[in-house]
Amino acid sequence: MKIPIFTYVAAILLMISSASSCNVGSCEGCDQYPVYEYSLQAVEDVNQVFEAIFQDQLGKAYDQPSVEYFENQVSTACAQSKSHPHYCPSDNTVYLDIPFLNHTLNKVQAPGELAVAYIIAHEMGHHIQEQLGIVQSVFLEKDALSKTQYSNLLKKLELQADFLAGVYMHHSYLQGGLVQNLDDLEGAVLTAGILAEDYLFPNMPESQHTHGSMQERITWFLKGVESGDLTQGNTFMDFNL
Repeated sequence: MKIPIFTYVAAILLMISSASSCNVGSCEGCDQYPVYEYSLQAVEDVNQVFEAIFQDQLGKAYDQPSVEYFENQVSTACAQSKSHPHYCPSDNTVYLDIPFLNHTLNKVQAPGELAVAYIIAHEMGHHIQEQLGIVQSVFLEKDALSKTQYSNLLKKLELQADFLAGVYMHHSYLQGGLVQNLDDLEGAVLTAGILAEDYLFPNMPESQHTHGSMQERITWFLKGVESGDLTQGNTFMDFNL
């Protein structure tokens, strides 16, 4: 499958501008959200896909992260209280905010539930970066860099997680997983766009971005979808100290 990336990006940007251990029982009330059951399936699918990718492309075992589902706020080893989906490397856990996922799915108003799969795969992408030693390498640079340089390095980390989310979708489709049609990526692409900093914080200077612009996030995600190849995701290649 071949997607004309920059044509697709331009079209989607126009649409946007107008627009635990796996602790299933810890989130009382999560099952009231329609997206909850799908989230459980998406976590399982991402794990199965990357188990195969690690074996086929890296020749090594993949260790599943812990996953915890929560409502609105959660305490982790990384922060006393935090909201929204995120990954904490200190406790090797992906935290999934079910109301946030449900809200995002309703906001993008796209067919299917790939908006949710994209967010989950992005956060689990950070776990993959942790397994490969990439997260640790970035954190070790903090004291040696200026604030602007370090923000740029964090952005590279986030864009690589977007790429990994795309790699997941490529292989989920090939393996007969949750992704049934690679031509039906509207929800995932829109979500990558509306979670970008130039969409959320249009007055924020680009030098302060730690996640990337709409075009950057969408481009790296689609590159992962097209290639399915971990070696194509070196977002740090053009980083200059």
